[in-house]
Parts: sequence; structure tokens; C-alpha cells
Amino acid sequence: MAKKAPRESKRYRLAHYDGTVSVSELRSLPKQKKLEVMRTWFSHNFEDPAQNTPWVDGEYAWLHGGPYDAADQLHGEFTGVVPENLIDELAEELNNECDEWAGHPEYEPDSSDYPWSSKMARTSFEETVSSSKSLLEVEIPAENRQHFLRLLYASAIMALETYLSDFFVSIVSRNQWYLKKFVETNKDFGEQKFALNELFVKHSHIGKIVEDYLRTTMWHNLPKVQTFYLSTLGIKFPPVKDLYKAVAIRHDIIHRSGKTKDGTEHTITKRQVQNLLAQSENLVAQIEEQWRKIEEADALEFFGLSDSDDDAES
Repeated sequence: MAKKAPRESKRYRLAHYDGTVSVSELRSLPKQKKLEVMRTWFSHNFEDPAQNTPWVDGEYAWLHGGPYDAADQLHGEFTGVVPENLIDELAEELNNECDEWAGHPEYEPDSSDYPWSSKMARTSFEETVSSSKSLLEVEIPAENRQHFLRLLYASAIMALETYLSDFFVSIVSRNQWYLKKFVETNKDFGEQKFALNELFVKHSHIGKIVEDYLRTTMWHNLPKVQTFYLSTLGIKFPPVKDLYKAVAIRHDIIHRSGKTKDGTEHTITKRQVQNLLAQSENLVAQIEEQWRKIEEADALEFFGLSDSDDDAES
């Protein structure tokens, strides 16, 4: 969930990438703008559980928190800032869309206050993998074993996609050169059109536009993520066909209670989970190694050094 800040120092994002407003500014906005700000805040923190929450044995496994009630969350955030009748109005609209909400798994704070570094992304991934390996050694009753292994399997993919997201966003959000490279090489941005009189508005909010785009990216979409890493950071993934298959199985676990489209049930083994963790660790290790070399080369260039200079001196 969003990191709590002192009430009066908080800022809320406007819809359509139009900047942010303070608490006092929010109080003075017209009704429709207040509703837009609240809806934008809610959509960045919560989602319909059908999107990413596993459905296991006839019920949701709330891996990202929940179930949340829209009215409770809106009142908790905006009471005293927005009139209660407006909060109730939006809560009713949201309840008509979904009566129970899950925490948004890909939510991150604004890039201006982004808490992650690439090293922290790796550390978090390693901690999750270590926990999963420990859980694999826990004795689980036979009747619950398959349910348990499926959750660990899905969790392994989630750990990888969280790493891929945190690592990439931590770099793009902090480095203007990589932000520029991402915008220039991303085909989705290349296809966008806007009026010339919007040019300066778009330019001033490009960081927010990219941040929102990355937040809504499905980071288990490995072909798309591979393109991000290669075109923006110059990092090439090793062959990951087995991970493609694992992502498809994860989809069946989350959205079909472990069954394929034709109704065939996946049987997950301990060895499969171990292999998936190992493949994920290998991908992360190769990303980290390539990034280390890129950082070293950038440092040499910054100080006016290069491999050719070293050769000349020798």
C-alpha cells in the first residue's frame, strides 16, 4: 500500500497526468475534480481481485491484502478533506464495479519518493526465494500439499516479476538519460498522438506518464519486458523459454484454479518449484552481472577513461 505521509504534506495525483495537488488544494477543487482525484488514488492502490489474485479451492487467496471495502478505504484516506457525501458517491460507484477489492500488486510510490534501488530489488528477491526454499521443506498434509505447491509456484513468478519491475523502475525513475532512452525506444509511446499545444504539458509530466505506464505493465509478460531491458538498459536476457511456460502455468493457477483451458489439471511437484526458483535466480544473476559491467563502463567514460586508453598506456 501507499506509504503514509504527514496529512498536510501529502499530494494527490490528478487524472490524465495533470500533476498533483496538496491536501489544501484538494479541499478547494470542484466536485468532479475531487471525485477524479479520489478515483485516481483508489485505482493506484486497489484492483479487482480477478486481475491478479489467485483463485484457489473456490475462494481468493489474498496475496496482496484484502478483501478491502471501497467505502472504508476512501473514508480512511479522505474524511476531513472531501465531503462525506462525495466519498459515499464514489464508494457506491466502486461497489457496483466490484464488492471486494485486492491490494494493487504493482503499486509503487511516486518516483520523486521512490524507495527502491537496484540493489534493494535484488535483496528483496533473494529474501523471497530464501523463504520459498525454506517453505518447501515444511511438512504439509497430503490433502493440502498440491494447494501449497501451487501457491509457491505462483509466488516464485511473482517474486521474479517484482524484481524485474523494481530493478527497471528504480533506474528509469532516477536517471534522466535512461528515462529518455525508454521513451524514445518504446513503441507504445511512439504510437501516441497529441495536439501541439499539449507539448509543454506532456514534457513537464513525462516522468509521471512513464511511471503510470510502468505501473500498469504486466511484468510477467517476459517478451515485452525483455524488450524494455534490451532497448533501454542494454541488458540481454538469456534464453527463457522455460520461464515462458512457467508464466502460463502461473496464469492457470491464478485464473483457472490450476487447470488449463481444456480442463486438464496441473500437478505441481517440489522439483518443479525448485527448478523455477533456480531459473529465476539465474536470470536475476545475469541481469545483475550485465548491469555491473554497464555501470563500470559508465564510470570509466565519466572520468574520461576507456579500455582503449588502458591499452595505450600498456
